[in-house]
Amino acid sequence: MAKSTNAEEQLLMHITEHRLRASLIAVRQAMEYIWADDAPRIVQDYTDHGENHSKRLAGFAVKLLEANVGRNLSVQEMYLLIAGIYLHDIGMQCDVVKFPEIKARAESLGAEFEIAFTARTASSYSIDEQRAIRRNHHYLAAAWIDHANRTCTTALGSAAQTIPEELVDDLMDVCKYHAKLPITDCPRELKFDPTHCKQLVAALLRFSDELDVDGHRVSIETVRNFSVDSHNSVYWWLHNRTKIVFIAPHVILLTIRLHPYDKKQMGSFVHGAFISKFRSKNQQVLSVLALNGIPIVCDNNSRVVEHDRTERLPSEIVLILQAMYEKLDASDAVERTYRPAAKIPHTLSSPEVTVDQTVSKRILVIEDRENWRDTLGRLLDGRGFEVEYETGYRTGLDKILESGSRSSVVDLALCIVDLSLDSGGDEENWDGLGLLALCRITKIPTIVVSGRLTQELKDQLRDQYGVMASFDKGALPVDELLASVEQALILPRR
Repeated sequence: MAKSTNAEEQLLMHITEHRLRASLIAVRQAMEYIWADDAPRIVQDYTDHGENHSKRLAGFAVKLLEANVGRNLSVQEMYLLIAGIYLHDIGMQCDVVKFPEIKARAESLGAEFEIAFTARTASSYSIDEQRAIRRNHHYLAAAWIDHANRTCTTALGSAAQTIPEELVDDLMDVCKYHAKLPITDCPRELKFDPTHCKQLVAALLRFSDELDVDGHRVSIETVRNFSVDSHNSVYWWLHNRTKIVFIAPHVILLTIRLHPYDKKQMGSFVHGAFISKFRSKNQQVLSVLALNGIPIVCDNNSRVVEHDRTERLPSEIVLILQAMYEKLDASDAVERTYRPAAKIPHTLSSPEVTVDQTVSKRILVIEDRENWRDTLGRLLDGRGFEVEYETGYRTGLDKILESGSRSSVVDLALCIVDLSLDSGGDEENWDGLGLLALCRITKIPTIVVSGRLTQELKDQLRDQYGVMASFDKGALPVDELLASVEQALILPRR
């Protein structure tokens, strides 16, 4: 077995049960064999999904857990996370012609292939067949785990039988929900232990996977020196130009470098199709993480940047990007309306908080627009409230965390939060949701003042995030707002 990375060892430190550690060693060995350099590739000409991908995901998982302000993962949750890191993409290597029973099991889980597989060898699947496997690889991964555990066959057989039988179905779910499916459809609890959170594990795996999109994932020399379908190689080129950095424990910065000519021609589209899309498609995942004590946000400075040391994109890649832009329609474009995440649980328990009446109690307003800070300030100051102001996610997060610490001399009695904290006007920015989730964990009452409210969203803010009241900036009812503030200040922190 290849040597584990430091990140893997950091995760394994939390596995204190010998049988679980032994199982993970076996699972890792099986993963190595499935993705061995001399193994045929079922899905070809795509970015790395093998052993090195798993190593990088372990690194991202460590980073995400460093941002945890809630409870620590249990041994069982950590086992499922590590096993999921190793097995989540094995569906990409599933020879469905050789193992039709795995394909049938995947279909029973929800896979839809809509194609007859006729490949004679593992390395001769047609482009359409490869796309069908890739499109359903999350189902195939879950089905392969199930089949191998029951039959002790395939390259995964002996390792799958080391998975504790009470956790097999949970591992299948973690792998199944690592892509495509709504994360909030993943069952919240482990099948046989409602005190552990399977949905959190799936969200950690999924976002770790989403973060593996930068230059470490590809060797650009591959597409320079070998013919690769341009529809695939466009992602190799953009991965190569992408950098993701944790600039703070709770904040990631995503940057895509383009040559000045390419940025002028395609910069706006690349920002919308890749950076804004990254924000929007991960919003439900980030909500699940935040509600479980791991608030993460994509920094507002994430953008496409001009860099004259970056070579121009090849003409065939520019043509593909132009074609993607031209095909962009209402169904493909980045969604401009927030879709509430169904079934987001509040699973984190936190200790009872006793308020020291001698500690200063204040209202924190988190609003990026100066005119609205002034408006709210005048209203609250006029009633004699003590008010502090923050303009963005990072500073607001720090203030909330500071208030929740035992050594804090400031006890926040209320947070008034805007849902979008990007003064640049990014319509995909929902940073305020992460702050609301953290306030719920730390038991700070919240009120929302936003220009993006719908009745459906108001209901979700109340039910899922515990928001006391939500007010539309377009028609702010001052008396109702002030009454809600006064109500919040007399409520005990429980």
